Amino acid sequence: MIHLRPAHARGESRRGGHLRRHAFASPAPAPAWSGFGVLRLLDEETLAPGYAAAPARYANVEALLLVLEGQLEWAAAGAAPARLDPGDGLWLGAGHGLDVALSNPDPRQPLRLLQLWLQPERLNARPAWAQARFDRHARHGRWQRLAAPDGHDGALPLRQQAEALAAALHSGEALARALDPAQRYWLQVLSGQVRCGAHALAAGDALALEGAAGLLALHGVAATSEVLLLALPA
Repeated sequence: MIHLRPAHARGESRRGGHLRRHAFASPAPAPAWSGFGVLRLLDEETLAPGYAAAPARYANVEALLLVLEGQLEWAAAGAAPARLDPGDGLWLGAGHGLDVALSNPDPRQPLRLLQLWLQPERLNARPAWAQARFDRHARHGRWQRLAAPDGHDGALPLRQQAEALAAALHSGEALARALDPAQRYWLQVLSGQVRCGAHALAAGDALALEGAAGLLALHGVAATSEVLLLALPA
């Protein structure tokens, strides 16, 4: 079964210079889109130039933050402030609780990032975090692993049986991935336009797949497009 989640159907909230577009229910009630398996939150966020968000409490989530444009500065108790550039990723294994502050240190350019939360396999674990730099050129025409349970090959770790993969396509290029019907999949278009079967998808659109078999076949439509694929336990 394939469900389309178009960009225009997302909820939206703003606090100061922090704009969030929600794939799921918050802030508007939408019972059919309160999450997708262990994927509980997927927000595209924009922080205005120089904006610093108030510290937020994370608990019992596996959070991934992927920088799409601009710079992200983050700080947590017990960790020195650090910066991430476009293509970089941050994992927050919040465990029993972690206070995290996010900000845009650039006084001129906005920051755009994708933040997603997964349910962990075990509750109240010890908080942990890691960040990684990913070569965006290395995902052109292929899948680049960003996060995985064991964090191998430079991927960020996850305390959940899930994977996050990114790929980039030029117009006319094709890429496929074998699907396991025992898993769920979430495909998010980060930029550009792609075609997946009968679906024409633009930036912000998503497909949720359950019990799907065969191949997930993508074709680039825009000059350059980038997608994120989440492989999740059923």
